[in-house]
Amino acid sequence: MKKWVVYLLGILTGVVLTQVGITLFAYISNANSDDGITFFENPGKIAEDKAFEVFQVLDDDAALVNAQSNESLDSYYGKVYLLVNDEGEYYYDEQKITAPAGKVFRQVGIYRYPTKDNNIKTVPVIQLMDK
Repeated sequence: MKKWVVYLLGILTGVVLTQVGITLFAYISNANSDDGITFFENPGKIAEDKAFEVFQVLDDDAALVNAQSNESLDSYYGKVYLLVNDEGEYYYDEQKITAPAGKVFRQVGIYRYPTKDNNIKTVPVIQLMDK
């Protein structure tokens, strides 16, 4: 076999192996990426809290919220939840959210995330649903 054919086959093999390596790396990276949310197969119990305030928007359809700590005061330093929305509403900081008539907040999963101190916090994921 001529030297230039062996040379070309070597280059072609290198290109193919590089592509396979890149594809495998991308697949493994996506498989290991975790947004921290675990959804239940079926919605869980109704959340005890009825009013929430957004303190951090995570995505167009998800925000971390504090529950209203005292119904008689406008104080929102109670439990922390991840509120998800599939109805196209966008959240914003300090937004107050309550359930309209005929709707409730149900736990639909759990969310794990690192705090500023690099501690892992686990909070309920809730969603506004029909009663």
